[in-house]
Amino acid sequence: MSTETNEAIVKRFIEAANSRDVARLREILIPELAERWRQSVLPWLHGTFAGHTMTIKNIIASGDHAVVRITTSGLHTGEWHGIPATNKPWANDGVYFIRIADGRIVELESLFNELDHVRQLGATITPPERPREKADGGEMF
Repeated sequence: MSTETNEAIVKRFIEAANSRDVARLREILIPELAERWRQSVLPWLHGTFAGHTMTIKNIIASGDHAVVRITTSGLHTGEWHGIPATNKPWANDGVYFIRIADGRIVELESLFNELDHVRQLGATITPPERPREKADGGEMF
């Protein structure tokens, strides 16, 4: 498929996700991805982050791959990573890495700036402690 066609597929995906249009997602995504979005991603996004919207910043496409830079935004209305609902607005930058085959998205991975998202909600995350290691690789404590 052409780069322009693949860019159009990516734009349709973002529009369908924003409008929670499961029927359109089933047309755009392979069945496994469409089902994951229907069962877990959409309910989580729109339940935890009311008014969740993705805005495309730019798309870079080459061959059957595309990278789309987006800004997501919404209102924090449900528990997320142990952070209770704050009802604060937020905006978060991220990237989707996409592979397209036969006119459908067959691979979809994401990367978002979750630390900035946590900061905007007025929270902090403390990673669990790991045992310190001795020079020989064994545990110190």
